[in-house]
Amino acid sequence: MLKQSVNNKISWKKISLTVLIVLLASTIAFADEWISFEGKGEGSPEYDILQSNDSYVEFELEIPGMKSIDVESYNRVYIPEHTKMDSVGYPEVPVVSYLIAIPECNSVDLNVTLLDSIVIDSMYVYPAPEWVDMEEVFTINSTFYNTNTYFPGYVGELVEKGAVRAQHCIRVNIYPVQFNPVQQEVIAYSRVNIEMSFNGVSGSINEDVGIFNAVCGASMINYYSNGLNASVSCGAGYTNPGSVTWLTDLDSLCMGEQGVYCDYLIITHDSFWVNPSIDSLAQKRANYNGFDVVIVKLGDIVNQIQGEL
Repeated sequence: MLKQSVNNKISWKKISLTVLIVLLASTIAFADEWISFEGKGEGSPEYDILQSNDSYVEFELEIPGMKSIDVESYNRVYIPEHTKMDSVGYPEVPVVSYLIAIPECNSVDLNVTLLDSIVIDSMYVYPAPEWVDMEEVFTINSTFYNTNTYFPGYVGELVEKGAVRAQHCIRVNIYPVQFNPVQQEVIAYSRVNIEMSFNGVSGSINEDVGIFNAVCGASMINYYSNGLNASVSCGAGYTNPGSVTWLTDLDSLCMGEQGVYCDYLIITHDSFWVNPSIDSLAQKRANYNGFDVVIVKLGDIVNQIQGEL
């Protein structure tokens, strides 16, 4: 009985060791490999704002490299902290993307200058998969993968023009990895200069957007925030306090130059109208956070809606 128990323990140890070896092998097989551009160490892309004014923005982008995972005969590549192209069946090449603050204008011109590049041989970039029921399905455009050309074939573009209140913005996408499936070759750009000029300008490149200043500062690389945000700990009102308005004329409430400007809206039940607690909250937001606070009654909103029906 003792001998059988010992043998069972030895067998379990062998099984456990086998499972551990398989798991380690799987981990190694799918480990990320760092592919350096121009001998640079591992890291994320970095930018340096050279100019940013109402007519022109210029910044230089440095890309140290990318990571690669071997998936069968393909290389699945990506650049840390950035995204990838998702055209199903076409190469899933990395995209370096930034949101840029711009003035209100008619159009934006983009100029991209390539400063440094390298050629990487024996690379076969994985095709962007199709998603079915929340799962990836391998899909390849065989016609393209048998074409002797580089993808995507252009280095940069402007997309997603929009605005946060009065602050206009646009996204710039840079494609630092150009892949040729027939040559199984990648041209990788490690340094890029980006210039943007504005036509028909009618505003400033940095507009005051109230409580969204901190949001714009965190999301747009050339927006210089005054720190105003919706946090109770920002303290911006110490040097620039806001205002408090108890409003009954809802038609005068708007976000533009006409009417009452509002950073922070309090909607209260009629029974709390001109209530010390509501007033205390409003004054806190105005004097501590720097918000322009507007207080309205729920009953006035209901009456306005019913009057429009």
